[in-house]
Amino acid sequence: MIMLISATWAIGLFLFTLVDASSWQPKQADPFTFALRVGCVLIVSFSLLVFLIIWRVRTEAFLVSEWGYSLSGTILLLTAAYLALLETSYVVSEEVIAARLITTVLGAMALSWSLSSAVIKAASIVRYLRPPPSIQPLWFVLGWVGFLLSLALFSEAGWEWSLNTELAVPDLLADLAYTLTLLVPVSNSARLLSRFRGPSKWMVSSLVAGLLAGLTATAISLLSDMVLIPELLSKLGVYGSIALSGTSVLPSLLYYLGGTTLLTPKEGARLGSSVKGFVLLEVPPGVRYVTAIYELLEARTSCGDSSSSLILMTHRGSSVDSFKPLRERAEFVVYLSATPELITLWEAGGNVAKVPMRPDVLREGMSRLLGVDGAVVLLDNLTDVVTVMGFEETLLLISSVKEVLNSKNSSLVAIVFPEAHTEQEIKSVELLADTVIDLRSTEAPIKRVGLQPPKTEIGIP
Repeated sequence: MIMLISATWAIGLFLFTLVDASSWQPKQADPFTFALRVGCVLIVSFSLLVFLIIWRVRTEAFLVSEWGYSLSGTILLLTAAYLALLETSYVVSEEVIAARLITTVLGAMALSWSLSSAVIKAASIVRYLRPPPSIQPLWFVLGWVGFLLSLALFSEAGWEWSLNTELAVPDLLADLAYTLTLLVPVSNSARLLSRFRGPSKWMVSSLVAGLLAGLTATAISLLSDMVLIPELLSKLGVYGSIALSGTSVLPSLLYYLGGTTLLTPKEGARLGSSVKGFVLLEVPPGVRYVTAIYELLEARTSCGDSSSSLILMTHRGSSVDSFKPLRERAEFVVYLSATPELITLWEAGGNVAKVPMRPDVLREGMSRLLGVDGAVVLLDNLTDVVTVMGFEETLLLISSVKEVLNSKNSSLVAIVFPEAHTEQEIKSVELLADTVIDLRSTEAPIKRVGLQPPKTEIGIP
């Protein structure tokens, strides 16, 4: 919804500028300012593309909703950069100036707060495929801040500084809002930096560098509203810091895209060749069925060497969660909650999340997890999902997930307690399943495997 609002606002402002352009007057553009603002537009545009890719392709994006807010904030900042570029060459109307200020404040607020939270969460849960670059963006930003301070001291010695007698209150308030907005994420990210090690620390360090550069730009802009400072210092300090902010954060995002992963396959977590797609496990009450499920997941394919990523979707303290061999085999654990609370991530261990059993959250989460080629999602259990969401919503959930299963070499293994359902409900779910295994039976546990006869004998002894 927030992305739709941001996109609508951006399109609306673009259309407004087309209508309002007839009243503008051309002016002599400063080439230096024009080049800096074009650079800002390019950096923000590339950032928008990166956020869009992250939101669409990263498996864990449904766990980090802040990526969506970051995308929305970037849309607003790109719109503001477009309006600022127009002001370089034209004397625009007051409405356009006001729209730029409002859009910039909203965009900076949405992006800085959401991006800091998103990167910190991502650094907490992902695994690393390769080491990060040896370059430290934070050192570049600190060096840039030192350069600007040196330039300011040199300017004070040789150039005239004076109070700004033509104080523009809207600009002053906007710059004050930018500065206050960035102070909190900068301080929080810097405070949390010491908790991370290795590649995670590099990601958060790059984030701190980008936020610090942005804070430098807003601070200098706020200073120039109150004091007449040298033009070179003003332009370099504002637009140079904005450009440096983008180029500091982008390496962290690109490394997150290409150098990290949520799931790394482990040897052994593999479904047998006879049970693929949507597998329905009908189990009896008690805890003995967990051993049979573990044996099923340990079954090898005919080749015997392939491995897959196992994801558990269960409840904290359940029989599946308490079964240590199965818990240790899992690459990622998603705890299901019956309360409509927000998605929660645990930093400890880096592979645990908690999500509410809402249709939209489960549909998005299961689709993304099953979209990983070869992934195996163990849903514990379908009976509780029906209790919370209702039977019709659960059927719709399974139907939507099956579309993903049909296009990927992944499997959904769902546990159900038949005694808690009517016969009609069980039949309806069985019709959707590719494989139905009744672990209550020791003689012929596999009731149906597509159109093929069963090839394995798995049951509760």
